[in-house]
Amino acid sequence: MIIMREVNLRSVDLNLLVILQKLLETRHVTHAAEQLSMSQPAVSRALQRLRSTFDDPLLVKTAQGFDLSARGADILPRLQRLTDGVKELIAEPVFDPASAVDVVRVYGLDLEVVCFCCSVVKGFT
Repeated sequence: MIIMREVNLRSVDLNLLVILQKLLETRHVTHAAEQLSMSQPAVSRALQRLRSTFDDPLLVKTAQGFDLSARGADILPRLQRLTDGVKELIAEPVFDPASAVDVVRVYGLDLEVVCFCCSVVKGFT
């Protein structure tokens, strides 16, 4: 059984998750900084904060550069799904009038409704 510690999201800087994803994908602080349009020292400080938050090194120095820790490898696919879901949540829904099946009700004075609706209905026939 896995026991998880309770996390107060208000105490976590969620902006760091974008940096974490880029770090785990690139496995390189400088490349991540360039792709995020940030300075290398800023990304390095973010990595320090992320290591503290996750209580894990996340990126481990090897002879070939950096590699993911076991926790980092576990986090990456979950983080990608999370950020994709957040993007979808925030993205503006696309309205396609050709496929819309909603009901539209028009209210107004009789003469105005007849004048308006006649030209609208002609556009659909």
